[in-house]
Amino acid sequence: MNPVTLSPRQQAAARVRAEGGVPIEEAALLFKLSGGRTASPGSLKRWIASGKSGVKLDGLKSAGKLYTSFAAVQRFRKATGL
Repeated sequence: MNPVTLSPRQQAAARVRAEGGVPIEEAALLFKLSGGRTASPGSLKRWIASGKSGVKLDGLKSAGKLYTSFAAVQRFRKATGL
């Protein structure tokens, strides 16, 4: 039997599911930017789709909503310096 190979996107979605997904609107509040602002949900959507500095934020789409996890946010912040 051949092992199933998951795409990078499928691997990211599996990690988010295993870590307990949170809506990107909630996760955006974890990003403190200059001037005391927080990241917008649109920024997280872009980081999931296209990445920042060559690093993508793990995410998954379920029932039309985007989710990430607190652990994914921590990994992304460490890798990008945000």
